Amino acid sequence: MKATPKYELLVDVSKPVEEIAEFISLMLQLHPGQKLEILEQVDEQVGMALSDLEVQQKTEKNET
Repeated sequence: MKATPKYELLVDVSKPVEEIAEFISLMLQLHPGQKLEILEQVDEQVGMALSDLEVQQKTEKNET
C-alpha cells in the first residue's frame, strides 16, 4: 500500500485571505507540474462561490 503524504494545518482564522493564499502556495510547491491546472480549478471554484453569493444577496435584497 502506498503512503499518502498529508499535512495538518494550524490557521489563524482572523487572517482568512493570508491563510488561504499560503495554503495555495504550499499546494503549488508540492505539485509544480500542475500549477496552471490547480489555479484554473481554484479560480473556477471561487467564481462559482462568488456567483452563488451574488444570487443570494440579490434574493435577500428583493425580499426586503
